[in-house]
Amino acid sequence: MPDTSFFIKDPKEVDKRDIAASLHLAGEPIRLIVPIVVVDELDNLKHSELRGLAQRTLAIFDRVLVDPTKPEVLRDAANLTKECGVLRGDVSLELLLDQPRHVRASIADDEIISRALAIKPIADREITVITYDTGQSMRARAAKLHAIKLRAPEPRSKYQR
Repeated sequence: MPDTSFFIKDPKEVDKRDIAASLHLAGEPIRLIVPIVVVDELDNLKHSELRGLAQRTLAIFDRVLVDPTKPEVLRDAANLTKECGVLRGDVSLELLLDQPRHVRASIADDEIISRALAIKPIADREITVITYDTGQSMRARAAKLHAIKLRAPEPRSKYQR
């Protein structure tokens, strides 16, 4: 379950990333379950200096999730394996909508943890929170969730190609 930072701290668009490499996974399929609060945060970022990344991510969500109630393939395993030269599984994208009468936590990071805990009993595997943020990583670990704290890519200097 990625938080908002997952989509805005890496300038490479999510449908072009080798997510398996970032998560140190080999040929396993990856199921990105995105809580709607993340979409709402990205919508709010369209009016900030991060608008480009937010808009591109939202456009990908809109294109891939034609029916937002159903999971869809974001990246196909065969194409990923061909591009990376390493065995990869499918990367699917799923939106976790709020249930009627759901009351959100006042802090978006807490809401994401709450949603991860809510689906944990019905998931067929461990829920992993993926973030670039220390606070979110700590929240996840405190809730006894697996957390992967990514490191932001180093900015390229004008002298690098």
